[in-house]
Amino acid sequence: MPPAPGLGRAGLLLLSLALAAVPARARDQSWRQFDLSGLPARPTTFEEQSLLESARSPAAADRRQAARIQRALASYYRAHGDAERSRVAEARAAAAEQEQMELPRLRRAAAKKPPRARLAAPAGRSGFSGRFYGMSGRTLNTWDFNPDGTFYHATIASGAGTSVRNSERGSFEVHGAWMILRVQNTAGGFVTPGAGRSVQLGGAAASSASLRRLSLRKLPHASGAILLGGERLKVKSW
Repeated sequence: MPPAPGLGRAGLLLLSLALAAVPARARDQSWRQFDLSGLPARPTTFEEQSLLESARSPAAADRRQAARIQRALASYYRAHGDAERSRVAEARAAAAEQEQMELPRLRRAAAKKPPRARLAAPAGRSGFSGRFYGMSGRTLNTWDFNPDGTFYHATIASGAGTSVRNSERGSFEVHGAWMILRVQNTAGGFVTPGAGRSVQLGGAAASSASLRRLSLRKLPHASGAILLGGERLKVKSW
């Protein structure tokens, strides 16, 4: 779900909690599933290629994008005489739009709740900063250590049509050969093939207050590379 204008991290967290609090039967989550079984195994037109790529993109987890893709699927199936698949796609598009319409109410409900206590970032204490990445098989690890003492860590794993992304934010301090991480927020999402040729999406966010310690060593003659928790990380160029 893309960040809403004017909604901070605490607001996003409360919004996620508010969404989770709504009974499952009151929210139609079918819009997260895209029925691609009526498309040819190998696309023969630009429209078919566009539908396949859009439905399999992580951006399809956004309600507005999901509604657009579902309606495009409905139009495609309708044009090809597949009334049942067209009807299902239209219903899923309507479910996505309905949930999108409910977001302002959920934001107002979240704004009335006091934010949870958060750990203060050790602003400027470490004297260490940088942006790094490392590969472990098909998993990409990226780390952003900001000069204000905050960090962002993401892992992206892919294979066999499935893509999984997890992230965490918090603050850090460096003490000699050790880095202390205070994790404050975590989030994750996935895109994976469903039954037949459908695609399923999912995601979650949570507040956390865990503490972690990782060994840290700068590697000489390695263009700024470091060894963090035993993993070699290179300097990011993007």
